Amino acid sequence: MSRPEDSGHDRPIEGMEALYVDRTAPADLEDRVVERLHADGWPAAAGRRPRAGLPWLPRLAAAVVVFVAGWGAGRASAGATPAVPVAPTHMLLVWEHGDADPSVPVEAIAAEYGSWMRDVAATGTPIRGQELGEARVLLGPEVPAPAATPVRPSLADRRLGGYFLITATDMPTAAAVAGGHPHLRYGGSIEVAEIVRR
Repeated sequence: MSRPEDSGHDRPIEGMEALYVDRTAPADLEDRVVERLHADGWPAAAGRRPRAGLPWLPRLAAAVVVFVAGWGAGRASAGATPAVPVAPTHMLLVWEHGDADPSVPVEAIAAEYGSWMRDVAATGTPIRGQELGEARVLLGPEVPAPAATPVRPSLADRRLGGYFLITATDMPTAAAVAGGHPHLRYGGSIEVAEIVRR
């Protein structure tokens, strides 16, 4: 590492001099470590027999204990990510009524919806969702076969524009989450439905 004065700076940054202290190990350090290991019988020095018994066994046992303790502590601290994902309990259906207000850019609305999702997630409520595209295919008795062209099914001039899946303790809680959605300020409506698991 070069010193600050070597790199074109007029003066060193205050407190940085401690980083430039010579940290070279003593020349005889390796010899002292090897000598100590040989004195302890590990590894056996050339021409010497190792001490009787298993002097390495306690060290190996200690290493295993430290490894298992570290592994267990790591698993215990991973509590932020649940082992089993939490299943959503409610669906928020985002209904659009008529055409969107052209004075508000779509990108601004999308950013506002994303911010709302992050705010909901920050409260600890699991949430995910997605906007639905324009291309639709309607199947059922009204349509004899899958339509070759996209269909915009509407119910009383409303169109399903997107959805959110959340996990809430009950319907009032889910409705409260939906009540803060910015889509309501743009003239849309949100239908909250409980997900039934059988």
